[in-house]
Amino acid sequence: MPRPNRRRPDVVVVDDGPGQVPQATEVELPRGLLFVAADVRAHMADAGLAEMASEVALPPKAQRKVVDMPLVQI
Repeated sequence: MPRPNRRRPDVVVVDDGPGQVPQATEVELPRGLLFVAADVRAHMADAGLAEMASEVALPPKAQRKVVDMPLVQI
């Protein structure tokens, strides 16, 4: 029967065979919802912050930089 590890509660020790070295098993913990910034802004706008829908915008994408040094194979 699996028993919890006192030092790390996310690890369960499984001792199936008496006299054998027990193995440690990682336990998959429940995860929260995926973060989507647009959904958060829409939710905040629905909650009364109308500025989140009209005034907040994504930052501009970074421009590609042109490198003036040639690539040299060594």
